[in-house]
Amino acid sequence: MDSFFSKKRIFIKVLIIIEVVFLADIIILLVLGKTAEGKVIRYVDNPSGGVGYPSIRYPVIQFQVNGKAYKFSGNWDADYHSGDIVPVIYRPWWPKKARIFTFWGIAKRPMIQFIVTLVLWFLIYSSFKPKSKTKRL
Repeated sequence: MDSFFSKKRIFIKVLIIIEVVFLADIIILLVLGKTAEGKVIRYVDNPSGGVGYPSIRYPVIQFQVNGKAYKFSGNWDADYHSGDIVPVIYRPWWPKKARIFTFWGIAKRPMIQFIVTLVLWFLIYSSFKPKSKTKRL
């Protein structure tokens, strides 16, 4: 049993490290990020949707930093129209990777990564659990 509990501690440490990496992106963006106003300039169709969504549309947002224009794609479920002004948050050293400055604009991708990682971790961890020793009759 001792080896199982030592494996359990290792799995928990690995999970914590992975999740901190995903959450660090949000924290860095919120603490060191700069804000600007962006404008939805158009929508782009992505034909690689599934059966339920044969085409997914992403808004393209443009904003300026020190007179230079940058563009990025927003979330596919963003409820904006061409010409709408949206809040933008970006890293000063990497403005091309900006996001719409809303809860879902910032947190959606890391939350999905967090949940997927948690599920995969649970599946892997469960495969290492010792099997119970019950007698079959």
